[in-house]
Amino acid sequence: MLLSQLMTVLMGCAALGFDLAYVRLAREEMMNATDAAAHAAGITLSITNDSSQAQAMAISVASKNTVLGSPVSITAADITFGTYDFGTKAFVAGGSPPTAVQVTGARTSN
Repeated sequence: MLLSQLMTVLMGCAALGFDLAYVRLAREEMMNATDAAAHAAGITLSITNDSSQAQAMAISVASKNTVLGSPVSITAADITFGTYDFGTKAFVAGGSPPTAVQVTGARTSN
């Protein structure tokens, strides 16, 4: 009797652990995809000084990454151009000319 109750609790804890690990994996994969997209867009921006080419590169690179097996899909609204203030270590949206890129990703479906 006691063993069956302990096994139920143990299995519940194991299931919770697996679920939390799955969520963490999804977050890490999304962060890797958006970081890669922002990096590619930043390099493209520094070479071409063209934000539309940088935006296209970010979308292309993001689509080559997956989160839990599904390709990452970002839109132009997920990409923000701006500048980076090294003194405060902060991204500042806007600014001319843009020298930094921020990419935001979200998983909305299974």
